[in-house]
Amino acid sequence: MKVSVDPDMCVAYGGCIAHVREVFNMAADGVSYTDENQNVPERLADAVQSASRNCPAQAITISLS
Repeated sequence: MKVSVDPDMCVAYGGCIAHVREVFNMAADGVSYTDENQNVPERLADAVQSASRNCPAQAITISLS
């Protein structure tokens, strides 16, 4: 599983970071980002999916490849 954050859509709410600090990071301007080359460990998959569902801006994209 891979995950990314659209910086143009992110509203810097920070909920994703609260859900999964191991995957999501915050830039100096408050916008979330991820290492797009990172494969999300299976143990974090549910938390990442929850963060995506709860993103108020729907800025998180998950891909299974």
